[in-house]
Amino acid sequence: MRHEKRKLADIVIEQKINEFFGDAEATGFGTGWWSGILSAFLGFLSFGAVLCLHFPQLLSSPELRTHYPMHTMRLLIQCLILGALVFGVISSILRKKKILALTGLLLATAATLFGGSSVPRLS
Repeated sequence: MRHEKRKLADIVIEQKINEFFGDAEATGFGTGWWSGILSAFLGFLSFGAVLCLHFPQLLSSPELRTHYPMHTMRLLIQCLILGALVFGVISSILRKKKILALTGLLLATAATLFGGSSVPRLS
């Protein structure tokens, strides 16, 4: 009984996601779905990371800032932006519905326009 309720809930969630994105295509490997998901996820991470560079006093912990090298963090942000762009292009080529690809591409582009990894340090 519990297993059936969980399966029903999973089906309802999947239907809601498909309705929101308007995408009922296959989600298997090679369909562009995974690259679209990765693009959106990496784009979200890169945009959030750039916001952390702009507002470190609000979005990061002062105690932890001394434990990670900023050069490495900036390189990681560049890789996130590049990954979001590459996976977005792949998804847009493979998939008929482009919403996931466009989400990742727009977030990565916004992160780049907000300064990317070259946001100057606040003194």
